[in-house]
Amino acid sequence: MQYINPLREQELQKFKNYIIKIPKNSKFEIADFCEFLKNLSRILKGVTFCFSLNHVKKTVYYGFHIPVEYSEILENQIYTAYPMMEIEETEEDVSTEQGTKGAMVSPSLKYGDFFPFLDYTKQEGSILSDIISQISHLNENDIFRMRVKIRPIDCDRFSFIVKRNAALSIRGVKDRFNVLGGFFSKKSSPEVRARGMIKAREKNKQQLYLAKVDLLLFSESYGAAYAKLAPIAQIFKKLESEFNDFIYPVKSVYKENLLQISSAAMSKPMMLTAEEISTVIHFPLDTNTIPNLHKILSIKGEPPLGLPTNANTDPQDLCLFARTNYRNIREEFGIKRPDRARHMYMIGKSGSGKSKLLELLIRSDFDSDRGVCVIDPHGDLIESIIPHIPESRIKDTIFFNATDEEFPISFNPIERVSRIYRHQVTNGFIETMKKTFGANWTPRLEHVLRMCILALLDAPKASITSILLLLTDRNYRQEVIRTIDDQVVKNFWTNEFAGWSEKFDSEAIMPILNKIGQFISDPLIRNIVSQDENKIKMPDIMDNRKILLVKLPKGVLGDENTSLLGSMVITKIYQTALARAEVPEKDRIPFYFYIDEFQNFATDNFADILSESRKYKLSMTLAHQHISQLRETVEKTIFGNVGTIISFRAGPEDAVILEREFAPRFSANDITNLAVRGIYIKMSINDETKEAFSAHTLTIRDSEKSFKPEIVKFTRENYCQAKQHAEKEIQQEKSKELEVLEKLKNEEYSAPII
Repeated sequence: MQYINPLREQELQKFKNYIIKIPKNSKFEIADFCEFLKNLSRILKGVTFCFSLNHVKKTVYYGFHIPVEYSEILENQIYTAYPMMEIEETEEDVSTEQGTKGAMVSPSLKYGDFFPFLDYTKQEGSILSDIISQISHLNENDIFRMRVKIRPIDCDRFSFIVKRNAALSIRGVKDRFNVLGGFFSKKSSPEVRARGMIKAREKNKQQLYLAKVDLLLFSESYGAAYAKLAPIAQIFKKLESEFNDFIYPVKSVYKENLLQISSAAMSKPMMLTAEEISTVIHFPLDTNTIPNLHKILSIKGEPPLGLPTNANTDPQDLCLFARTNYRNIREEFGIKRPDRARHMYMIGKSGSGKSKLLELLIRSDFDSDRGVCVIDPHGDLIESIIPHIPESRIKDTIFFNATDEEFPISFNPIERVSRIYRHQVTNGFIETMKKTFGANWTPRLEHVLRMCILALLDAPKASITSILLLLTDRNYRQEVIRTIDDQVVKNFWTNEFAGWSEKFDSEAIMPILNKIGQFISDPLIRNIVSQDENKIKMPDIMDNRKILLVKLPKGVLGDENTSLLGSMVITKIYQTALARAEVPEKDRIPFYFYIDEFQNFATDNFADILSESRKYKLSMTLAHQHISQLRETVEKTIFGNVGTIISFRAGPEDAVILEREFAPRFSANDITNLAVRGIYIKMSINDETKEAFSAHTLTIRDSEKSFKPEIVKFTRENYCQAKQHAEKEIQQEKSKELEVLEKLKNEEYSAPII
């Protein structure tokens, strides 16, 4: 029977490569790594695996390398021994560095591996710390790798030696005995030789491992690589004992060297104990002493049981958006549509990945024929999601582009509504204006504005510009009064308003004129909100699963106009949702409402919107960058009413607040150090909020074709007016309002006509 050389048995096996991320502020004992290695020997007997220390682009990191079929075993063992560590598969392969100029050294024992060298139990400190200190001075383009291949011997020491020597050449056997002879011929005392034999016997009674240490350094030239690697190799001299020491000849790196190092093959390995191996390679004694160590900046958290996936949830009832990243659990998951009714809130700094997550969710809704509205105060999100609209939904889509100068959309925020909803419309408009006025808001101003809106909701062909005329033109006011049904409102305009003094003009009336005048002085805004007809019919959009994309770029419209117009759209959608009270619950069609940078539109009635909209199947997703952007009342509303909270990387102040939501699993420090597209999520599953866990958002696939031109054409034909027609209508129907506006712009207007 032909004997198979155990050194070559795994020679053709290629390593699977991993990076080990070390927890920050951590300290490790070499003895713990030694015990970990001994446990591995019982599980991976006869299997070659490798631990490595690397320096690439001024970053120091640990790795492990193992044949594919055993990779999961080693992963689990590392997680068991070091539960806070993280393991990440990498495509990095040392064999691909063959085009680089490098040097290598494979330290070996001068008097053979029968005799021990000075391991960690007999010395202070760590040679690995010295190696790390040395490589920290390398240049950014220098690459250093120390690989320690390990193979627990799967038979007893004697039988292994017999098999190995049988497989070696006669010359190899002779060389080995020459090495032993070298030890005995040393000019040492008989006592040293006796102690050496005792130590050799002690070593050879232990569990032994085949081990091979390779040090590689690549630099700008062979000479530079030699010069930089030599002092690193000399650190092994510190392991010299009275029985043995290391030799470490430096040589050039060739292609065959790299191919062998990147595989499970071992040429001329040493037989070492776990203590000896742990002396050469182990985890850092103190992570804080290693500059540029690749550490874990934000820890990972285990996902909850019952996480919705394609395996346990109907795909039509699921919005996939992320993948778990805890240990070796990599599972795509999403949120069930009933849980979305409890609303979603996401926060994170610019560039952390919020917009891409919104894209994923929105695209899922597009593909599932769901009704969607997106409000975007910048425009980038809208431009990103339009290409994802399928051809079948072109005629479902309304592109509310406030910057479309040639075809302004027809949107009248105060169109006539049923009498039972007029106070809702009025309250929504007042909340919108109240946010804009800020500290200048007064009870009397609110009273006047309320009466203006209630009066105009009874008047035909009224729009926002009609507010100017109602407050400044007695004849128009008389026309409106004749149409008012509500006696309280009519009494205000016929009695109370007429008796106001000039003082009240400046307190309540002039601020309204100035604010409304400022809003509609922009032709883009005026041509949208001054049209009599409102073609944006929210009940039709929500009940027929249409898509409304509202693009309100602040850079063009200005902060205040974006806020006002967006808040008016939000109010319209909320009023439409409340009107579903008359519709049986089973017939209410779910509608998905996304507001990016929602602090621009967050009014004090957001608590009502979030708490009430769920029962009417309006599912909201809110995103923004900083909690400080919100008023305290809105902040409390968010955290008190939202079912799913997602945090990307946040600033320190926000992280302290978010920690209350994600503790005890994640800290503020973890939140501030999340990677791009890394998230912490406290998620609603089957109407129950689960403990926070970590994940990484999915990559959104590119669309095959964009139908934006067709969508724009359809919107212009059905929901807009050509600019010349809109301006002509406004000139004819609103000429007096425009006169007032012109006077306000030129500061020629003295006071309203009471």
